[in-house]
Amino acid sequence: MQQVNLYLPEFHPRRVWLSLNQMIAAIAVVLVLIIGLSLWSAAYTDSLQARLTDERAQLETLQQQVQRLMAELPARRGATVEEQVARLRQEIQRREQILRLMSQQNLGNAEGFSGQLLSLSRHAMDDLALAEFSLQSGGQYVELAGRVRKPEQVPLYLQQLRQDESFANVSFGVLEVAREPDDRGPGLMFSLQRAEADETNARGGRSRD
Repeated sequence: MQQVNLYLPEFHPRRVWLSLNQMIAAIAVVLVLIIGLSLWSAAYTDSLQARLTDERAQLETLQQQVQRLMAELPARRGATVEEQVARLRQEIQRREQILRLMSQQNLGNAEGFSGQLLSLSRHAMDDLALAEFSLQSGGQYVELAGRVRKPEQVPLYLQQLRQDESFANVSFGVLEVAREPDDRGPGLMFSLQRAEADETNARGGRSRD
């Protein structure tokens, strides 16, 4: 049987090979991107670790001030000293909460919660103690919980957070402020939990994907 090739040479599939210079250029671009990302991640981590060290130093200073004031209290017995001690203890408690939250994060992860944690530290309030903080759905939603002396302080606190760049694209959950039946602590408990409807929609979106 005789076979006849009806395909012209110009219709034959062609293999396109990269030249040596093109391969070198592509490898160089990849290396530059990797090195740049590594340097940025290292600088970001160093900055966060420096902030953590500074927070710990300030906390130690506050603890020393409390000890000094407590030593002076028997001699002075003034309301001013007691107020200073109470205020410093609140500051220590607030900073300990922030440090605990910061210590729970992976400092080597530049995409973690570091920006939000620093924002929480910057906008800390005397009448509000934060106990829990978490980001949900890849950082799209934030959940908070803690104690506040006056309920109107919570919306003010949230407004300050929303104005911060680190929370610009983050949605807050549903706010609840109440006193638990067996709670005898000062102030009220508050929480921002993600709405069940939003969570159901997010799960449905993931299942459809």
